[in-house]
Amino acid sequence: MKQALLVLLLLVCAPAAFAQHVALSAELRGDFGTGGGFAVLTINGTVMNYGAFLFSPGTPTQAHIHRNQGDAVVVNLNVNTLDDGLIVIPQALANELAATPEQFSFDVHLPAGVLRGQLELVELESSDLYIPVVGKALGANNTNFVTDLRIINHGFDTATVTLDFFAASASGQSEPTVSKTITVAAGEQKVLDDVVGATLQTTGLGALRIATEQPITATARVLNDLRTSNQGTTGFSVNATLIDGGAGTAGALPMLSQATGADVAAGIGFRTNLGYFNPNPTAVAVTFTAHRGDGSVLGTREVNVPAHSMVQQGVFSLFPAVPEGERKQTDFYVTWEAEMPLFVYGSVVDNKTGDAVLVQ
Repeated sequence: MKQALLVLLLLVCAPAAFAQHVALSAELRGDFGTGGGFAVLTINGTVMNYGAFLFSPGTPTQAHIHRNQGDAVVVNLNVNTLDDGLIVIPQALANELAATPEQFSFDVHLPAGVLRGQLELVELESSDLYIPVVGKALGANNTNFVTDLRIINHGFDTATVTLDFFAASASGQSEPTVSKTITVAAGEQKVLDDVVGATLQTTGLGALRIATEQPITATARVLNDLRTSNQGTTGFSVNATLIDGGAGTAGALPMLSQATGADVAAGIGFRTNLGYFNPNPTAVAVTFTAHRGDGSVLGTREVNVPAHSMVQQGVFSLFPAVPEGERKQTDFYVTWEAEMPLFVYGSVVDNKTGDAVLVQ
């Protein structure tokens, strides 16, 4: 059992490589004389790694994952690679295992009997940092948004840093759209201007995951960059945070303002975009509610946000049931509640200057 506990400890304390995995474990038990053991699974997208560590006589003949209700076998495992195996499973099953592991069991068949244990979720520590909105995109009223990134390495060794860009997508994705690995020397501030266009060599809006084993800080500036026309820059900065530090299961976005379509085109007032990013490998249900300044409800919307889905949209595109006559709001707010941590933000843009304020 010491070996099994060591493996579990390594999983729980794993660095960024494991940060997006869901880890499951099961203590395996059987009848008297059968022995015991321990099983560990990690799931990333549709790829499942598995390992079973047995303290029982005999060679395993079969191994499975069962659904508890009805005892149906949902995954057949290779007993020849039971100490360190890999299998691709359907996305729907991966989502079920991650969301409701208590509904499944892991078993190993031996000559002396069967070892079996219920799966449980293992909480993994993550050192990954997230920025919920970056991009290289043109906007309304001739705005030109780009993102500059700075990464400071506080460690004593060179940091190998992976930048994972999840392009805006309502349907989500199991893997980053684009990944790029860079190095940052000890004590260095890495300057990555126009990180989406120049470093990641793509365009559009998205979210950024920053993974490294070294202690770093990272900050992005989302700029309306009009320097080519000698009009300078406006915009906001956003710090990269851990999921625990920046995402949440409930919140409020104050100080929102939305002009009419005609006023937006004429450069009058403000417009509000609302964005969210799901850093989890499973879908998350969230309820958004828009409130007038006096607290009365303008509209409510329930959204199922797929894994790694990033969406930014005009605030009343999120609330299509709000009548057109109610969509001009000079000072209102949005609240939200989710079943798992999400990054949720508002971007309030001055229709005349293109200056944007980040609301979190």
